[in-house]
Amino acid sequence: MVVMVKSEPNEKKETSNMADFNFEEFSDVFEDTQEPFDFEALSDIFEDTGVPTEEMAFESAMKARETSTATRSLTKEERAAKFPPVVQETIATEDSKGSEVGLMSSPSSAVDLGIDNKKASRNLQQGIGEFFTKIAEKAETDHGSTPVITNDAREASKADANKSRDIGYGHKITTTENTSGKIHGIPFKDLKTGNFISLTNKDKVAIYKADMEMHTKAARNNGWDTKLANIGTSWDKLDNKYTRVLSSLAYNVGGDKAGDEWTAVLKAAKDKDITAFAKQLRREDNGKYTAGMDNRVAKELYYAKLINKLSDVSSVLPKANATVAGIPK
Repeated sequence: MVVMVKSEPNEKKETSNMADFNFEEFSDVFEDTQEPFDFEALSDIFEDTGVPTEEMAFESAMKARETSTATRSLTKEERAAKFPPVVQETIATEDSKGSEVGLMSSPSSAVDLGIDNKKASRNLQQGIGEFFTKIAEKAETDHGSTPVITNDAREASKADANKSRDIGYGHKITTTENTSGKIHGIPFKDLKTGNFISLTNKDKVAIYKADMEMHTKAARNNGWDTKLANIGTSWDKLDNKYTRVLSSLAYNVGGDKAGDEWTAVLKAAKDKDITAFAKQLRREDNGKYTAGMDNRVAKELYYAKLINKLSDVSSVLPKANATVAGIPK
């Protein structure tokens, strides 16, 4: 497995936390697995996740050592499916012109939504780690380590047997996942017994990250990139604080829907108009505006560091409550 990053001509590489990296400590492990790693390239990927480079590389190295003998005989697709998420994030996606990888390369079991990464190497831009952690904890909340019946208002009229199942930080189990027993390559169900496999918190975070990336790709592919071009800008040119919130919007409503239906919010992001941005982020739950959805938007803006307090945007989020949202008034 060769990890490579194809940088844009003027792209500045961030390698600050590689200065003290102990290359020799991991060399024997990587040699044993016959899996060469480009450590300079890894720094870009690992720094974006918000987890120390050495910690992530060590985890990958130990897993590689454990599975080295077995993985040598696997195909590329089989190997991708067997490695943990932190390794899956660094598996190169190849094309006829070379190899490149964004922040999250979807494992073979995930849906390929067709975004050309040569247009933008990252959908989740630098600094997303801290933001998505806060949104996961404060907005999505943890639905548990095994699937549970959803509490979504739009499914309230359905019988429990017909309702969707949620797991982790707001992930809905799909038909494909239920059949395969895996979510983004992570096992959650034993297909032989039908029993659920309890996810670790690390699993839940990895799934959440993959979902954020997947829905962001879908939104861009289904309209956002074209709409941004039409107003003279692009995803990469938007302020990172705004793209973080847009990624959360895509995750919350679904990437395809966000790309198709959300347009004015993109101009507000380009113009850095906080009030207009908050107004256009406002969405309905089961056909009506609710305190819960207004509070979510307020949290997104606050944790993206676009507002300091609710009163900055309360005029366009009338149902939001600072105390309930857990942010300053």
